Amino acid sequence: MADSPAVHALAAKLRRRQLVGSRTTALATAHLLRQVLSSPSSSASFSSLPDLLATIRAIGRTLVDAQPHEHAVANTVRRVLHHVREEYHTLYPPARSAGDALSIAQFVRAGQPRVHSVAGAGRGSTVQRSDEGEADAAPDADAFARTLMPVVVEAIQDVIDELETVYDNISRNAKDHIHDDEIILTLGKSHTVEAFLKAAAPYRKYTVIIADTAPSSSPSNPSPAHQTALSLSSPSQPASTSAPGHSRTLSTANPQSTTTRPAHNQITTLLIPFSATYALTSRIHKLLLGAHAILATGGAFCEAGALGAVAAARGHRVPVVVLAGGYKMTPRWDWGAGASGDGKGSGGDKGGGGGNSVGSYAARDFGDPGAVLGWDEGALVDSVQVVNPRWDYVPPELVDVFITNDGEHPPSSVYRLIKEAYDDEDYEL
Repeated sequence: MADSPAVHALAAKLRRRQLVGSRTTALATAHLLRQVLSSPSSSASFSSLPDLLATIRAIGRTLVDAQPHEHAVANTVRRVLHHVREEYHTLYPPARSAGDALSIAQFVRAGQPRVHSVAGAGRGSTVQRSDEGEADAAPDADAFARTLMPVVVEAIQDVIDELETVYDNISRNAKDHIHDDEIILTLGKSHTVEAFLKAAAPYRKYTVIIADTAPSSSPSNPSPAHQTALSLSSPSQPASTSAPGHSRTLSTANPQSTTTRPAHNQITTLLIPFSATYALTSRIHKLLLGAHAILATGGAFCEAGALGAVAAARGHRVPVVVLAGGYKMTPRWDWGAGASGDGKGSGGDKGGGGGNSVGSYAARDFGDPGAVLGWDEGALVDSVQVVNPRWDYVPPELVDVFITNDGEHPPSSVYRLIKEAYDDEDYEL
């Protein structure tokens, strides 16, 4: 199944960066898994749980090898593997004996790959099996395909539904985190941050300052930060929900009612160069950042320039809030993981040769160096090395809270969320 044309087509798109962005690649991965596992020929070929898990892993490895910088691809595969095991053990629970009661030793080993005892191996002895093994009453091949596969496809559809509604779920409590007359700083362009700010607009009056971290832009080719500023400052349609206390248009259908509806949700927006960030940090009330990936340590990969903004915010005691879907949490502990070990990013470097300094940049993922220094600067290009990193690594001690589709969490609890979302044996696909 890992050699199917659909898998190679998605791998080619990821390799060529025709698909970019965590949510986009995660949705593409989930749709591919649903397509492969729901086809009649595929369902009939799975005779046991290990066969099914091995196929999903093989597809995941193919996609991750094609684009290791998109952590959401591997996270989606891990999430699907977790759901497959859950559904299997719900339908076919493992046999337990009287001696299988939980103990402190078993509790301590909870962080180890899960091992169950199977009854019937003789008195005083146990036969160990991993979660990928089959229970004593394992179904035959026909029963397996007939009972488990439809449930697995439904579980994958639940993952797709969660990804499609992630912006709404993160933004549902935006009005509780943003207050009147606040000044909020953000960087570049993040669909999650943009949706969060728009969700609070019907309820609060506030100002957003967007620091432009793009190396260059023009009226014909606006930077991502410029696009965000235009989107936030443009009037939108009247809100469908009430926004008490901030009415521009009073509902007269019921004179006794205090329900109000804003005429539009226009947000006061300022676009500044990134060099002015530190000077304005003392005037802002909070810093909102989107994340490309969140590590098990609680650190996050954010847009390049985020580390400087976070350091300025920490110096002025400004809270730092990172917005990200749960699918961006990846079970990695080292901040330099996820890239090839040769020190070369996906944009390479221009001029200067040598890649000794490349390994010190977050995730070793790079954009086009021509956006920083054009090829028309021929003499200069031959004399310097140009590096255009896509991300900055923000350590957990500089983040105050993560707001996800599962609620608000401090950096110290990220590892717990990862343990709940993925199985230990899937950390390495």
